[in-house]
Amino acid sequence: MVDVRRLAAGGASIAFGSLFLRAGWSSNHVDWSEALLLTIVAAAAAIAAGLVWSRRLPAQLLARACWWCFLLVSEMGAILSGAREHPNPAFGVLFSGLALLAIGRYGLEQESGAFKPVAFRGTLQLSLVLAMADTASLAICGLVNILIAPEMGYATRLFPLAAFTGLGVVGLLRLRTWGLLVALTSNVLVGVLALTRRLPVPAPLQYLFLATTLLQVIVPIPMLVRLILRRPPPMDRFRAFRAVGATVAIVTLVGFGLYAGLVRETPLFSFSGS
Repeated sequence: MVDVRRLAAGGASIAFGSLFLRAGWSSNHVDWSEALLLTIVAAAAAIAAGLVWSRRLPAQLLARACWWCFLLVSEMGAILSGAREHPNPAFGVLFSGLALLAIGRYGLEQESGAFKPVAFRGTLQLSLVLAMADTASLAICGLVNILIAPEMGYATRLFPLAAFTGLGVVGLLRLRTWGLLVALTSNVLVGVLALTRRLPVPAPLQYLFLATTLLQVIVPIPMLVRLILRRPPPMDRFRAFRAVGATVAIVTLVGFGLYAGLVRETPLFSFSGS
């Protein structure tokens, strides 16, 4: 059963990458820089498909971070484009959502290196996935700037931000207090830049970064309160609830994305500056 889940998740990830790879090299309306970018996305999807076969926890978390990144960006694309966009972002929503649903929580219970928390394991893992997704998103946005509009110079701001959030990931994986502080500080910094429209990404992505920032700040609050008050960690009574909640969230996003991208002809929303 485990191999079936791995194969299903990896197959959905490769299908996601193949969709964009085909669009990148077959469309007459896509120039070399856009085709290269789509190829990089396809390569990331293929790498994520391979990571689920690893026994290392960071690899498992990175695969999920890639799929969540694909899911949220595709969701935004489907909402803003409607059913006329090519390649249609709704298929990206479908395949990335299927990958997440197929793999579930498999592989997240194993110990790995220094990451052996005695409490708040689920909280730390969620924080890591979100931080990894932010790091990858910022780095990809910087790469887009270099390929499409290098004269804007946005990459000089995006890459340092990606490095800062990535440093928080390293610290969290090593269960260091400074890692948690760096992760929270980088989250707040990205959120403030997005809120003030100073984050050099398109307007829709600013809203997306703001939403993930709020989530990353809220998630560790119970853990931080316990640490500050020096109280023992509570028993994990909500593990099953979190698993069901994640499934419901993914299914809802996929359903909404498919409606926005395949059924509705006009965009659901529009943003100034998008």
